[in-house]
Amino acid sequence: PAPRAMASGGVTAPNSTNPTAKLIASAEQHRRKREFKEACADYAGVLKLGAMNADTWADYADAQASLAGQLAGDPAKAIDRALALDPRHTKALWLKASLAHEQHRYKEALTTWQQLLTLVPPGSSDARIVEANMAEASRLATS
Repeated sequence: PAPRAMASGGVTAPNSTNPTAKLIASAEQHRRKREFKEACADYAGVLKLGAMNADTWADYADAQASLAGQLAGDPAKAIDRALALDPRHTKALWLKASLAHEQHRYKEALTTWQQLLTLVPPGSSDARIVEANMAEASRLATS
């Protein structure tokens, strides 16, 4: 089975007349409605404006992966871009661990889950999910 998804949601851009903020808000809305093609188009617009940050790269990766049904390929490149901007970005780390799991690189997944566990609030639902994903990666790495 695939690792369980993060319990907490993404960051919503404030309403604004700023074209970047409008595109980000639209992408978020499409992503929440599971309209991934439209979300990806909006993130591509943000990219064209040169306004991508770690959050938007991670959300773009998430939308691309949801559309493609896998994290490999373009979503992985977006994950790398997010982590290049913020090596402690929780969503990007979550996606990186999930990618490693998807590709049966369980030791790498476990290492990334361990890193992520230090960044989420102890005892939170996210921490419990990370711990469960760590247990699964550990079991699969030794089987």
